[in-house]
Amino acid sequence: LREKVRYVKDNNFGGVMVWALPLDDFSGSHCNDGPFPLMHAINDECGASTGGQVTAAPAAQTTQGGAGQTNSGNQNQTPAPTTHHLDPSGSKFTCPSTDGFYPAEHCDQYYICAGGSSYAVKCADGLVFNPNSGFCDWPEHY
Repeated sequence: LREKVRYVKDNNFGGVMVWALPLDDFSGSHCNDGPFPLMHAINDECGASTGGQVTAAPAAQTTQGGAGQTNSGNQNQTPAPTTHHLDPSGSKFTCPSTDGFYPAEHCDQYYICAGGSSYAVKCADGLVFNPNSGFCDWPEHY
């Protein structure tokens, strides 16, 4: 993972993407490296300077709104969602004493429990939560 981050930095790519955060060890009980070892490895390596160049944020663009209105910058625009899988209404699930992944009422949903808080999550289209693996999976694998 650290080599991949170094490659990204050495080639001046715009950033690092994580495909699925549930693959990280939220509780720190599986890898013995503390909680979130993957995120910490990425963050630690990104913070290590190699003399790379920092790219400035793009300038605000003017967009054409409905009925001939013009919007400058981010005014009156709906912000992009920060994630598309978390349920923004909040979770009503009561976590057991152990952090982890728990099935929900619908097969394409599950709950993440971390530090006593629960987070409702929806699998990507076509996938279902597999309680045996603790991840979203193709239905034929479950």
